[in-house]
Amino acid sequence: MYDASRPAPVIVEAVAIRDDAERGLAMRFLDTPPPVAQHIEQIVATLPAVEALRASDPEPVFIADILERRELD
Repeated sequence: MYDASRPAPVIVEAVAIRDDAERGLAMRFLDTPPPVAQHIEQIVATLPAVEALRASDPEPVFIADILERRELD
């Protein structure tokens, strides 16, 4: 996850719990230490709202990269 206040991205392990196609994925973070979880909450709380061309209400946008994909057992 990218945040302008940090020189390096925050790297966490997560599971995709929902796939909304072009709208993105809903993620559940796994085994996140409390300081990292608090930082993620701060990132999400300060996200700018972005309006889609056809949306009636702006939605927060969060940018992240998937570094590795694994199948769950």
